[in-house]
Amino acid sequence: MPRRGSGFFGLAPDRVASLRETSSADSAKSHWRTVALIVAVCVLLRVGLVFAIHAHHTDAGMYEHEVIASSLASGHGFRYAFFSDRPLLTSQQAPAIPYLLSFCFRIAGGNTPAARLLYLLVVNVMLAAGATLAMWQLGRRMWNPSVGAWAAAGFAIYPPMIYATTRIQAATWSVCWLLIALTLTMEACHRRNWKWGCLAGASAGIGLLGEPIIVFPAALVFLALAANCLRQPRRVGVVVAALLAAAVVLTPWMVRNTHVHERIVFIKSTFWYCFWQGNHLGATGTDKLLPEAELRRRLAWAWGGATLEADLNAAREQAISVDSHLSQESLAAIVARPSEVEKVDRFKMLAQSDLSENPGHYITMCGIRLGQILWFDPTNPRAYVLSYRLSYLVLLGLAIFGVGLSMTGRGALYWQLPLLAGVGILVFHTLTITSARFRLPIEALLLLPAALVFAVLAEGLGRFGSRHTPSAVAETPASTSRT
Repeated sequence: MPRRGSGFFGLAPDRVASLRETSSADSAKSHWRTVALIVAVCVLLRVGLVFAIHAHHTDAGMYEHEVIASSLASGHGFRYAFFSDRPLLTSQQAPAIPYLLSFCFRIAGGNTPAARLLYLLVVNVMLAAGATLAMWQLGRRMWNPSVGAWAAAGFAIYPPMIYATTRIQAATWSVCWLLIALTLTMEACHRRNWKWGCLAGASAGIGLLGEPIIVFPAALVFLALAANCLRQPRRVGVVVAALLAAAVVLTPWMVRNTHVHERIVFIKSTFWYCFWQGNHLGATGTDKLLPEAELRRRLAWAWGGATLEADLNAAREQAISVDSHLSQESLAAIVARPSEVEKVDRFKMLAQSDLSENPGHYITMCGIRLGQILWFDPTNPRAYVLSYRLSYLVLLGLAIFGVGLSMTGRGALYWQLPLLAGVGILVFHTLTITSARFRLPIEALLLLPAALVFAVLAEGLGRFGSRHTPSAVAETPASTSRT
């Protein structure tokens, strides 16, 4: 096992916060009791919100997932009508969520509130519980158990993360699996054991089957793992194990895609469609146009509750897709293409044509998207909600302060891994397309340095309290006791 502060990922020993761990059984029990309490809070808050806003009585943001899941449940296969007059075998969405959702449809007798509730409680809530444990382990491994506890608590109570559980969307899946895969990768780096490499690769593969967007941060993190392990030839097995495990998870779906589309398709076929949405002339940087001014004003001072959820659902129904910018000629040409991949090829041609004629437009759109993902997405009604904006601003301030603490004597081990993951997400969405929900993985990673602030504050308060607590209680002299 590597020494703290040594190796590719380590900092100098005097710049790493001491890991206040002990072999004491009482201490270990105390840590696990704390973690169990945090996970319980995480689960209760999410279950409570699902019922409070009646999330299962709406579509819960299923969109294309609902259509594909219904097709699967009815025995018609993985089909969706992508710019087509009839459903075709598709790779428009990644497979994990539609298949899980179709399983819920079969159990509950179709697309019913009971089916949606089953998915929200079994999949989303359980993934959130797993991500909470992952946050604890990340903070513990990077700093100490105290930071881990604060990081887990932050994930458990951070409002956007709680709300994300009420949505049946790929963003919710990607946040949880990114944290789980990152935790297992960090353990593989620390232990340099092929079994942990297998777990890291398999978890990354499962995450990609739900949201392939995380392939870019996953690739960067894997390169860091490889750089760490390849320095010692006997540790090459960790890298090989991770690659093989990811391949075992991903290969069946890629083989299916190759058979369906007669060309290699990684997980989803619609990259160039999304790229066109985010970069064509007239693009907003996201897949939606600006909501109406009156709606923006009404949402800007909203805090939460069932009324707010009704407003958000109404806003989503009224949202106008940037697909409305397609000319009738272009739309007809896309619909006329016989297969899904040929339709996507048409979007690729349109995007390349726009950018070749206006080369400065792409640079402008990248700048707009960078501002949207770091600051504010004006096309997403949820981004206007006051509680959402304040949550992010508070988190951002704490995270910046935490990074400052890390650079002034409380450095972290393996800090490169979450940094690379966050940079990968930021770069990918800056270059392609963004949305408020795509920032959720970055917000989850920001909880780590923010947790350091609370841990340092708690430690300081503890020292201050102990300094002013008498070490012993003065005894009353026996001579003063008379009968």
